[in-house]
Amino acid sequence: MKTFYSFAAAALMFSAISCGREETAPEPCSPEQLKYEQDMNTIREMGYDTSEAFAVKDGYVVEGDILLTTKHLEDFLSAPRTRHTRNGNYFVAKEYQALDISYGGGNFSQYVTEARTFWNENAQCNIFFGGDNALIEIREEPLWIYNGDVLDAPDEETLMVVSPPFATGSPGSIVINTACRYLPSDKQAMYMILHAFGHAVGFGHTPKSPGDRGDGSYIEGTAEYDPKSIMVKESDPLSWSGFSENDIKAFKAVYPTDEPEPEPEPEPEPEPEIDSSTPWRYVPDDFGIELSVQDFSEDTPYVFQNYVKQTGDFWHYHENKQKYIRITDANGKVVALGKANESYSIPYGEYTLQYGVMIDAAVSCGEAKVKFWQTEPRIWTNARENETIDLAREYVLKCEFDTQNSDWRTYDKEMRMVHVETGKEVALRFSGAADRWYFKFPDRGTFSVVLTVTNSKGETKTAEKTLKIPDVEDNAIYYKMFEKYVGIEYGYLKNNEAVSRFYLQFYSDAACTDRITATENTIECSYILWLHSFDIHSELVSSNIQEQGTLLVPVGSSSCTMPQDLFNGVPYTLNQDVLEYQITGVRYK
Repeated sequence: MKTFYSFAAAALMFSAISCGREETAPEPCSPEQLKYEQDMNTIREMGYDTSEAFAVKDGYVVEGDILLTTKHLEDFLSAPRTRHTRNGNYFVAKEYQALDISYGGGNFSQYVTEARTFWNENAQCNIFFGGDNALIEIREEPLWIYNGDVLDAPDEETLMVVSPPFATGSPGSIVINTACRYLPSDKQAMYMILHAFGHAVGFGHTPKSPGDRGDGSYIEGTAEYDPKSIMVKESDPLSWSGFSENDIKAFKAVYPTDEPEPEPEPEPEPEPEIDSSTPWRYVPDDFGIELSVQDFSEDTPYVFQNYVKQTGDFWHYHENKQKYIRITDANGKVVALGKANESYSIPYGEYTLQYGVMIDAAVSCGEAKVKFWQTEPRIWTNARENETIDLAREYVLKCEFDTQNSDWRTYDKEMRMVHVETGKEVALRFSGAADRWYFKFPDRGTFSVVLTVTNSKGETKTAEKTLKIPDVEDNAIYYKMFEKYVGIEYGYLKNNEAVSRFYLQFYSDAACTDRITATENTIECSYILWLHSFDIHSELVSSNIQEQGTLLVPVGSSSCTMPQDLFNGVPYTLNQDVLEYQITGVRYK
């Protein structure tokens, strides 16, 4: 288990900032570049890895899901450079350890409540949810990243960002990224909130295995690595399974309670061990199972108990018994055998998974088919073929290649994109900070994308993707509506709900390709603002027009802001009112 609680003391160092190569005179830095490099140096001094850092609206995201705001950087730079003060920046002060939660969303309300209860019942430390000394704020909103110098690219890869505690000793805050493509549900959603709680009170990522890097500093008495920790870095698919023994040790070490340690409970009866000689009985009616996922990546450790749904008639009689797992290949060779709540890595191929309980010296089980895919590089893009592509917008390409093979721990990557009909190569702009390529479609048609990765031995792997962008009507105008969080409306709302601002982005092929560089017409957009009223059973009672009007977008413009900021809150009455914009027409004028 790692934590931000105790960083090693570091010597003060001064470094020159240069935007050019060492052999030649440095090129002058722009103010933005200079600010970025200075911020990266500060973040490295704070003890964070900046190799995957990228800028967002509120600051920088580092190490996957840790949000460092401008205030975190300012607090660090203004603090006296002593080890004592540095340690104090990264944990919740004693007077703030009885916490409450301010939640500004609706999709994860149930899981926030479940995570709060789970923490209070299991963490065994002085951090407690139910007080009012300090707030952990949780928001649900899309995470926007910089597309060049413009903050307009939704991040579909980051699950959430969490800021660590502040220099005042108050806890951090949590933003769940509603634009993420693998938002969890059910048990993993609760575990996601628990993981976020850990970051918000100062804990970093725990290494899963030897060679994996965590962050923060080692806590005495815990394991060097722990694949069962709630603080292992998130992955797709998610595979958390609650608190591990090392998590509890770390929580108690950093936030000890004032109460004496309870008397140890008597040791439970040992669970029966199984080996290759233990018989397995397939009893589909009594112990049937279903899998929530059938396809897995090779070499990734999975706790398969997290993916099993028990459908047989007799599981409830054995609810508290240890579950066991056996995975066999097509020839009957056993590739995994043991307790179902432990993690296993499987080579690629197709297998039979058996899951059961020990009854009378044999395992009664259900079974299902599973497939493990060979880990190969993949191309990810946010350009979707099933939507109307905006030729004025910059899109993203990214290399995805997560493998445990030591030969491929480090590699170089190259991306090429060609317009098939013309044979012309599409210009790609690589961002090292964001680790992705940016591009614009020069026209509609078919595009071939090829990714090549090369390791230190000179071995290569490739991935290919074809994007087909269909033709559209030449003079059609298209728009997308975006929503941005802009503040909190106090006083009127029961829960101080978030206020959002809506704006439209317009585009047409005639306005954004090389053939015609700018529209010569004003865009006229007609809209209706509806007020929908619901009863206490969430049934629609009425819909009334609150406002109706027309917006004129000047020549050459491509966006406009809707006239009213909206909140969809719950007033003090039992009824619920929801405001909604409807676009009724868009045309050239």
